[in-house]
Amino acid sequence: MESPTTHTALRRCVPLITLIALAVMGVVAASHFALRDALCIVASFVVALAVPEWLYNSGGRTSPLGHLVLAVAWCIVAASALHHFVEWTSLPHTSLAHPAVGGDAARYYGFACYYYDGSTPTPPDVAFPGLSLLIIGLWKVLGMSVVWPVAMNVMLTLVAVVLVGRLTCRLLHGRTTASAVQLTTLGMALTATLMFYLSHGALLLKEPGIYVSMAIVGLVLAGINGETKPALRRWWLEAAAFTAAVLLMAFFRTTYLYFVILGVAMLVVRHWRLWWRRGAVLMAITMIAFWLGDNVAAYSADYHLQMIAGGDLMHNEFMKDAPRQVYSNFIGYYFYYSPLHRVALLPLTASVQFIIPFPWIYEGGLAELFPRLAWGWYAVGGLALFYFFFISWRRADSLGTWAWWVALSWAVIAYVMAGTVSRYVLPLQQLLVPVAAYVLCLLHQGRYKKPMLWWSIGFVIVLAVTLVVCYHIQTDYLAQLTDYYHRGAAAVQ
Repeated sequence: MESPTTHTALRRCVPLITLIALAVMGVVAASHFALRDALCIVASFVVALAVPEWLYNSGGRTSPLGHLVLAVAWCIVAASALHHFVEWTSLPHTSLAHPAVGGDAARYYGFACYYYDGSTPTPPDVAFPGLSLLIIGLWKVLGMSVVWPVAMNVMLTLVAVVLVGRLTCRLLHGRTTASAVQLTTLGMALTATLMFYLSHGALLLKEPGIYVSMAIVGLVLAGINGETKPALRRWWLEAAAFTAAVLLMAFFRTTYLYFVILGVAMLVVRHWRLWWRRGAVLMAITMIAFWLGDNVAAYSADYHLQMIAGGDLMHNEFMKDAPRQVYSNFIGYYFYYSPLHRVALLPLTASVQFIIPFPWIYEGGLAELFPRLAWGWYAVGGLALFYFFFISWRRADSLGTWAWWVALSWAVIAYVMAGTVSRYVLPLQQLLVPVAAYVLCLLHQGRYKKPMLWWSIGFVIVLAVTLVVCYHIQTDYLAQLTDYYHRGAAAVQ
């Protein structure tokens, strides 16, 4: 715990940091947008911090350090969001109502525009309409602007940070000598180091909603991981939160409900006599949510089976574009391999999923910087791997089935996607934070120090060599690609 002097200093520091950040962001916003728009941006960022602060305070396990973690995370995500607002409105004929968003965000935004005011002539293809429908709802209340859905994502990301802190406390309290406040703060602090994770809170993507959903599911399943059932009143509150989480997931990305089904099955089977009735309720809720999501999604469960099978569908979608060509040349025709062959390649595909995006920057700006500050994730992931290799098989120290549920879910995504879309595992990265925190707590108690020393040395060496090799392979390929285009342009001329 902090000393009284540190405690007082942090209590004074957090409001000061928040006010300074708001002032700076207000000045930047006013220099790029009309005063009314600048005030809306600042107000939305205030709400985006106030809601997770309220949630954090309602838990009763707060500390000035926890508030500082939340404030710093908010500064990072809000500053990145403001950077995107400026970037999206820098081209002619763009505005906060009609920004130049790209990629998947353009489809979600265009879908919302089509059904809100018809400003998009045809509705883009959107697999899961949940985010677009939520955007329309925000516009009905607040008016048409990209500010509102992005500020919502900032808020959801910070809410997820708080929930991971609570999850860390629930899983580890009583297993270590750390107090509930310390565990909550540690979980939040480790989550705030995941910059690729935080960076999606400033984008118009579905990930922040799935962060919150999976964090709630993780909390409920952590209760099943215990040996005693909670009181009935608390159980119904958790069941209500679980219902909201799986419904949000159903409309945001229905396929993630497969991991919820897997988790409920794994945890309930382990404590069958104690949990079968409540487990059956959770499973029924999940299946109803899946049915609802499947009926509004652009494709049904049959299409999910085609994705798992691989073939032309997956190869053309995830292996034929230029950025993945180096990986495709290395791994071959992965999506045409047999299931057993793809399982044998799991160490490779799961590792690719682990290290991407690479921590080097090709362009300037916050949009490129934050996703590539991967060192926090490498530390959290390395600690989690240490748990699975050295601790998980020791009955006295094991976190039980819960941790293996997360690991198996990670492997499933690697199997289906060949590790090509690393943002799909961001909701699982946050669930590995309690596992990493557990290792740190055991080390603080003087345990596993020698194995950890050797593991750290080996992990750093392997990671460094891998990154150096990948850097040279990728830069060589980009140089060859650039030369190829230049020669083609010269031939045309």
